[in-house]
Order: sequence, then structure tokens, then C-alpha cells
Amino acid sequence: MKEAIEDIKSGHKKNESKYQYYRFDESHIPITHTYTRTENYPLRPNQQRQ
Repeated sequence: MKEAIEDIKSGHKKNESKYQYYRFDESHIPITHTYTRTENYPLRPNQQRQ
């Protein structure tokens, strides 16, 4: 049980999507997982401003 709790805490700190997290102080809606952007890529032609 202790290992499971530590795994959940570790996953939250590392921003992993292994578990779904909830915030109970504001609402019972799950917290949306957001991946951290690690690289930048050039825009495709249809994404560039004209």
C-alpha cells in the first residue's frame, strides 16, 4: 500500500498521465493532464500567419 501511494505521489510530481487526479477543494472534476512541451518545431505552411 505504501508503494502504491508513493507511486501516485511520484507520478503527480513528474506530470505523468498514469493516474487521473482530482481536486476536491474546488470541485469534483478531474484535473486535465497537460504534457510538457520539450521541443519547438517550425510551423507548417497552413499554420503561418498571412
